[in-house]
Amino acid sequence: MAEQEKVVVTSGLKRGDYRRLTYWNMFGKKPVILPVLVMMLLIGAACILFGRHSTNAYLIGIILAACPVLIIGMMELNIFNVLRKGQLEARTTATYTVDRTGIIARSPAAQYPLAYNWRDVEGVYENSRFYIIFINKIQMMTLRKTDVDAAQRALLMQLVKKYVPAQKIHLK
Repeated sequence: MAEQEKVVVTSGLKRGDYRRLTYWNMFGKKPVILPVLVMMLLIGAACILFGRHSTNAYLIGIILAACPVLIIGMMELNIFNVLRKGQLEARTTATYTVDRTGIIARSPAAQYPLAYNWRDVEGVYENSRFYIIFINKIQMMTLRKTDVDAAQRALLMQLVKKYVPAQKIHLK
């Protein structure tokens, strides 16, 4: 394989990135979730305010209003637990090799490299700071845009567009 068909990038998360990615994954990847949570909060508040004479309406209001708060609270607890372990950058830094066969991630934190064919890719996303490659609904590889130079970026996008089905590509 020609060297021009390969992108090699070392990238990892910085301290503030984990929170940003968690919130992006929850609210940015599927923009419908935030309006649903806001609607739950508003309907819940209305049920609490106007349903005082009905125990059922009042309880439903408390449940609806509490759900968004609990969801965000659980996300923050998870973020706190991940950041509390420390050494986030060391645990998340990997060297990614992207070519026509797929993606290989090599990390000092993992004993063996992780290799995935393009057919294994669930989706490729781009946000303001990262290219994010989902292997499944939970596992993702993040390439910080500042770690990818212009030539690598062009080749990376070319490989993604060539080997990932269009419906799985969500680029800006």
